[in-house]
Amino acid sequence: ITTQELDVRARRTGDAGRDDTIRWGDTLSELAVRFGTSIAALARESGIADPDLIYAGANLKVPR
Repeated sequence: ITTQELDVRARRTGDAGRDDTIRWGDTLSELAVRFGTSIAALARESGIADPDLIYAGANLKVPR
């Protein structure tokens, strides 16, 4: 695990919603609950083809 994988960087991006960095141990279901959205919406907005396979350090786009 690198420092980059553990470091969460979130910023507001106006109407586009919010960007976040996936951390080691995260799951899309936990992230969906945290951000008040669905797994399908997170996967669609972030370009994740397989919601069961995400990578630490990857960018996550959170819809509004």
